[in-house]
Amino acid sequence: MSSAVPASRSRLLELLMQTVQPRFRTDVFVADPEDPIFGLGTCDITGCERTRLYIKTGLCERHRDRWTAAGKPELAAWIAQQKPDHRRGVEAVCAVEGCNRVGHCNKLCMRHWGLYTKAKTGADPTTWAAEHLYTVVAGGEVDCRADDCPRWSDYLGIRLCKVHYRRWTDAGRPEDLDGFLALKSAYATYAPPKLDMSDLPRQIRLELGLGLQRRLEEGTRNTKLIPIRRALTLIRETQVSSILDLDEAAWRTHATGPSGKTSSSALTFLLDIHYHLEVLLAGGIWEREYDRDVWDLRRLTNKPQRTSRYLHFDRIPQPWIRALGKRWARQVFSHGTSNSALADKVRYLGDFAAYAAGRTDGCTEPEMLTRDLLESWYAHMEAAGDGIILRRTKISALSVFLATNHRYGWEERIPRTAIVVPGDSPKRRPPAPRFIDELVMRQIEDEKNLARFPERHAGQLVMRIMIACGLRSKDTLLMPIECVVRDIAGAPYLAWVNTKVGERVAFFPITEKLAERIAVQAHAVRERFPRGCPWLFPGENDNPLGDRPVPRRTFTGQLEAYLRDIELVDENGNRTRVTTHQFRHTLGTRLINANVPQHVVQTLLDHMSPAMTAVYARLHDTTIREHWERATLTVNAEGEIVKVEESDPLSNAVWSRISLGRAKQTLPNGYCGLPLIRDCEHANPCLTCPMFLTTPEFLPQHQEQRGRTLTIIESAKSAGHARIAEKNQKILENLDKIITACESCEDDEVVFGGKVASLDAAS
Repeated sequence: MSSAVPASRSRLLELLMQTVQPRFRTDVFVADPEDPIFGLGTCDITGCERTRLYIKTGLCERHRDRWTAAGKPELAAWIAQQKPDHRRGVEAVCAVEGCNRVGHCNKLCMRHWGLYTKAKTGADPTTWAAEHLYTVVAGGEVDCRADDCPRWSDYLGIRLCKVHYRRWTDAGRPEDLDGFLALKSAYATYAPPKLDMSDLPRQIRLELGLGLQRRLEEGTRNTKLIPIRRALTLIRETQVSSILDLDEAAWRTHATGPSGKTSSSALTFLLDIHYHLEVLLAGGIWEREYDRDVWDLRRLTNKPQRTSRYLHFDRIPQPWIRALGKRWARQVFSHGTSNSALADKVRYLGDFAAYAAGRTDGCTEPEMLTRDLLESWYAHMEAAGDGIILRRTKISALSVFLATNHRYGWEERIPRTAIVVPGDSPKRRPPAPRFIDELVMRQIEDEKNLARFPERHAGQLVMRIMIACGLRSKDTLLMPIECVVRDIAGAPYLAWVNTKVGERVAFFPITEKLAERIAVQAHAVRERFPRGCPWLFPGENDNPLGDRPVPRRTFTGQLEAYLRDIELVDENGNRTRVTTHQFRHTLGTRLINANVPQHVVQTLLDHMSPAMTAVYARLHDTTIREHWERATLTVNAEGEIVKVEESDPLSNAVWSRISLGRAKQTLPNGYCGLPLIRDCEHANPCLTCPMFLTTPEFLPQHQEQRGRTLTIIESAKSAGHARIAEKNQKILENLDKIITACESCEDDEVVFGGKVASLDAAS
């Protein structure tokens, strides 16, 4: 992504003076520990004034090292045990008598700490130190080269003790080590993080100030000053007068050390400044990006998403199509299209252009984009084995591209007949059912299982909302913090934003329990972001101001980990998985099969049209109904039959009730007749359950189970396990009844509720 250095930058200093705010026009930039971007607050240890460097632990570097050396005990308890830290002056010496190195861990220097851990005696470090005397190392000891430092050197190559080595490293490891040691900062035991730019040229200082200012304005990343001090060292080593003197590739090369590792924080900071200077010279972001053949979408938008980053116009061979593609992409971008959708459109346009370039004429001129070319491309995709959905998506993208060009007259030489007409796209196959089988849903919804859902990002609450309300994952994660409203009766509703349908607000009734969980999460968010946060689920990383929600990719990963953890299986005992959107289809199917009117389901799920809701209605009216028509004879666990006359006016009610049970759970040997709104109180033995339903088609399974049950009874009696034999004897009796009833079933008979029931009782 490197770019040529601009030919003239005579106005750059003037532009910097106009742009950089006074706070950032300084020789030494000092970070306020409470600044949400440049500071993370002070260390959580009482009395420690050092800046917190670790977000998760809330500790400064010194105390984080101590906590690690202690074996990383429970953090809150460890913090409470620490005494106020007001220590100043000379660093503590190693606890081993005769050693003059700096204490590293548990009052032992690095050498003796290594000997202690290697010994694996299990003794307390203090006790171990008292039992050992210092032994002279080969070659003798060397004093630290820092003035007035009484400690020995820990790093012989540069003759620095551990403390001064760390301070030199924090300063960016300047090459002039003696010059660094002459500075006061080399001897201060504590100072707030800062960037000392006093020795750099004026323009470089302003460029660095611009970089700091943009980080604050963007508000998307915590910027620790200590790691980016390395950027100042790189500038000094290259002796540039402006960061634009080197392109991005050259900076990457210089940032790579002898070991091949790169100082990522420093390099990213320098590349960001490089970009902001180019934008400043170009006059704006679009002016900088438009003429490039690869657009960086993260530079163009601050949308809270982590999807596609680049638009690759360089993959479009024809210059004239590339130019139109850029214009079209800018127009689509202005409509608020997501980054991923825009990247897909440009990629599909590139696929078409690449195909056209392979033809005899290469489609090198607009007049060559004909209807014949379009039809040839359609046939090519079919022959290449592209799926129906992929072909429809590609044709749709090209259709919008051509229609937009014709509408605005961007290129009049393209023939008017070069359009996509109805029928060009292959017909979409009827969508397959996407609801989750109830056997699988019971595992997912089990409270003991849900308690194992990863706690980070409030993932368990996200899961509960998606299951209970059928929201899309994007809409759930973009939930506003004020999302619970109540009607005049005080009943709670979830107010959510349907991002797929014009950002309109929709409402879904929820339980008081779910409303309480949401209130707890909202309170936690307000405590974390006292200055305010718009989201119920703010992201944890790169989100100092709280203006970014949890990325969908993060929650998807949590869901995958959860399904692996609970070992989710299907009805055949095979491992299975589900997607987040299937929860929406499952709720819709449950509502339809619970006889909720279709227009009510449409309102609850905020569908644009009845046709969208009809997908779930179709599952009720055809798929499940066909099973009913093929097996109208039903036998319950007692082997009794209920007769249903099809002409009876309540037969549809019976059908609805029984089909509701079938939709909830299909068993290996029949169906569960328990209504959807009820929970099963029979842990497993369906054959003894009064709500168990079965049909003659399951007769082979019953006969096989009868044989297995007899074997279990005989084995239990032989082993003296009377209770097991008694329990299985009841199952055997029910199996005999069921088998007899299934063999004698007549048409239009049903067994339901444990006895022959009337239609009213069955319904």
